[in-house]
Amino acid sequence: MASRCRSLLPRARGFRLKAGQVGTETHELLPPGLTEPGSVRPPFTPASAHTKLQSLAAVHNTSNPAMIAAHYSPRGAWYFAAGPPVRGREEVTRFLRRRYEHMLEWHVRMRLFCNDEYRIAATAHCEWRGASEGTSGWYKTVCNELLTFDDDGLLLEHDTTCNDVAISEEDRVLRDSAAAFGLLAEKHGLLPKSEVPYPEG
Repeated sequence: MASRCRSLLPRARGFRLKAGQVGTETHELLPPGLTEPGSVRPPFTPASAHTKLQSLAAVHNTSNPAMIAAHYSPRGAWYFAAGPPVRGREEVTRFLRRRYEHMLEWHVRMRLFCNDEYRIAATAHCEWRGASEGTSGWYKTVCNELLTFDDDGLLLEHDTTCNDVAISEEDRVLRDSAAAFGLLAEKHGLLPKSEVPYPEG
């Protein structure tokens, strides 16, 4: 297990694993309040790490840049395999606004890989529809994520490595979870009812 985590996360020096609940997906509906920034804080157990990923996935499925950025520390940074890091809440908000101009109907499901007290490793399966003529159609993005949190449960470092693949409408697998996240967003007032991202079909 440790060798798998180190190969997935080469930056994670000294990453100590917690046993149990590895490979748990994050598509269940959450109780009220768990989508608030800092609602789940370190030190993480496997169970609370899973809940933290549920919270982050639910918020990302609102496609609300400011709401997502609120889960980052003011001094937080989002690192990518290519390109400069995105630093601070304002930059995260601007980055996500640009993303959602080009990537429509964004949905994500996250799977816990391993964790220690302040860090969570996860894989993310995302599906989205291209907005421009050159990228129209559906895509799947698979990411390896290393998330490091402060004492308040806010993201200090977010390391992401992703691969995008074009898929057909028939290849989509997040239809049901997308609807569930839409209902969650509506229930907790995260989106106006008219903007809830229900899948087609």
